[in-house]
Amino acid sequence: MPITVKHAYRVIRFVNGRPMASTLPFGYLDPDLPALRILREQEGLDEIAAQATGEFDLIRRVMQHVKDGWDHTFHQPMQHVNALEVLEDVRSGLRGNFCVYFTHVLLQALWSVGIPCRYMHVGEHHWHNHSSSECWSNEHRKWIVADSDFNMVYFRPDMLSPGMGPVREYVPQSAREVQQAWRSGKMGEIFPSQGPWAAGMDYDVKLGDLFGNCIGYLGNYQRILDGGPPEWEGQHGQWFVWSEPGESIGDYHLQQFELTHGNGECRQIRNIDDYYWPLNEVVIEEPDLLSLDGNVLDLRFETFTPYFATFEIQVNGGAWQRLPAEHAEGHRAFGQFHWELTPARNTLRLRSRNKAGRIGPQAEIEIAAPPYQPPEPETVRQARFPFMGGLAIHTGKLFVPSGVINVLEGENTVTKVGTPVDWPSSIHDAPAEPWTEEFNIARARQAPLGHLFVPQGCAVASDGTLFVADAENYRVQVFAPDGAPRCAWGSQGTGDDQFLHIRAVAAAMDGSVYVADSGYAGPVGARTKHVSRLRHFTADCHLLRTVASEGTTSGQVSTPAGLCVDNEGNCWVADSGNHRVQCFSPDGRVLACWGARGNGWGELRYPTDVAVAGKALFVADPQHRCVWKFSLEGEPLACLTRGADGSQWLRPGRLAVDGDRLFIGDTSTGLIHIFRQCE
Repeated sequence: MPITVKHAYRVIRFVNGRPMASTLPFGYLDPDLPALRILREQEGLDEIAAQATGEFDLIRRVMQHVKDGWDHTFHQPMQHVNALEVLEDVRSGLRGNFCVYFTHVLLQALWSVGIPCRYMHVGEHHWHNHSSSECWSNEHRKWIVADSDFNMVYFRPDMLSPGMGPVREYVPQSAREVQQAWRSGKMGEIFPSQGPWAAGMDYDVKLGDLFGNCIGYLGNYQRILDGGPPEWEGQHGQWFVWSEPGESIGDYHLQQFELTHGNGECRQIRNIDDYYWPLNEVVIEEPDLLSLDGNVLDLRFETFTPYFATFEIQVNGGAWQRLPAEHAEGHRAFGQFHWELTPARNTLRLRSRNKAGRIGPQAEIEIAAPPYQPPEPETVRQARFPFMGGLAIHTGKLFVPSGVINVLEGENTVTKVGTPVDWPSSIHDAPAEPWTEEFNIARARQAPLGHLFVPQGCAVASDGTLFVADAENYRVQVFAPDGAPRCAWGSQGTGDDQFLHIRAVAAAMDGSVYVADSGYAGPVGARTKHVSRLRHFTADCHLLRTVASEGTTSGQVSTPAGLCVDNEGNCWVADSGNHRVQCFSPDGRVLACWGARGNGWGELRYPTDVAVAGKALFVADPQHRCVWKFSLEGEPLACLTRGADGSQWLRPGRLAVDGDRLFIGDTSTGLIHIFRQCE
């Protein structure tokens, strides 16, 4: 029974299909054509499909199967188009064949298993050209080169962040992408995956210059297929040749291209959407949540899927279910679904399936009601802060440890607190003796007040007093509100007033300060005893209590990495080594202990920071490249997987909250992202 309570629903994730379609008369082959059905059975393509680990693997396996059929040879005159006739000739020893025939057999084999593809020709004139194909990859949501003659696919590394590692995956390339790489002198960024026939080929020269000239494809392939031999004679092929906007392809080029392929029409294509359009994607109509009355949402959607069979739908992570189309117009199908929303997170996924069983890319929409909504992106600070430590906020100013403590108002750094210790580098000479741990411990004993070496975090008390985790000086430093150094305490060791490696600090409302540190104890060298501690100090450096020590049970910690204090005076801890969060009362009692290691929804891997916003707790999880939003009881509410500029996180490891604004520091890029409506 639909509920009548009206919730403030919001779309928090929308991965939609693309509604583009080519205006060119491109033809699609029915996998159930008698010739294709016989080819599929004769070549055991269903068995090959069953062995494939995915659709792209299936494409590679079919390419290899075709290439294994015969060796590349030249034979005139051209005889057949039908793959069955080509295979009969080569297997009977009548003739070998070259790129044209490899392409025909591959195209028909791929269509027989439901993979859309097209006959493609690259080159400038009849004595310098090559027949190949492009097929639609549902996995990569793009057209890709599939060359059965050379048994070759082109790849380009996709970096997790532009210009930065690591490589997320190697993405197969289209003919146009290879062309652009060749024309811009960047073929070195393209990696061919090729079979043994082409292993010794200088692909940059022999293939790059082919792609660098004309690229054309045949629009009415089935008409050519139905025409029979001879291959081109008497056929009216519709050829479409790509040219960049503003690029002039002269009549000579078109005539030479047409000469290669016999009779027919040859036209230039200048609209990229006509040359590279998406297939099999589901496009969901954007929902109107403002006019939603109750909790039942009518979703409408469509797809352009050649030889469409059905929609499939998954609601809130359940099983995929078939959802027949309401009506279809050619290869375009339309559907509708009445979605009953809950007052929490709601996820719906849609995809199409064609008659051969190939599944298209999925569209996804996630709708949530408060408090299951992530914050809204606001902006990204332009400055970069390498080796960023834990953030702090006071009276609208943002405190960012990076060599020193940078104090920001808006985009401007208004002051810098502390003096950095110079690292040995090409700028600063190495010390007289090697920079060993013994040397650093001895150096830290004499470090002047106000000098900072790798500040790992900071905290600001209500009166403006600044506490700094001066990690490699093994001490906490205290600065007056005007930035003047006031005092410091600590040294290297495991005593009550000593530290191994300070990971974080947090200031309570009464001026006291929590300090988290951890490291391996004992004489320098081979150490095996790991020590973790969370301690509570007064503002004048006296130990109040050791709140938690090394261990895995509730109330113990392992490498505590981030701290914050809420409005009740409770201290929240990112218990990194235990992959969980803990909360301690001002008198040291355990109030909360939740979290588990894993890769599922709400599971953590070495969380590095925490920040309280009202009744929500944000947890930095850089291993998963995300920031989680939890209830204070540990229920996962939402997840931020991208920065305020839409970029993929690299290491979102630092957090701070100021009212309804959430500040997230990516320690890999050094950028600070700001979100709003975080409560």
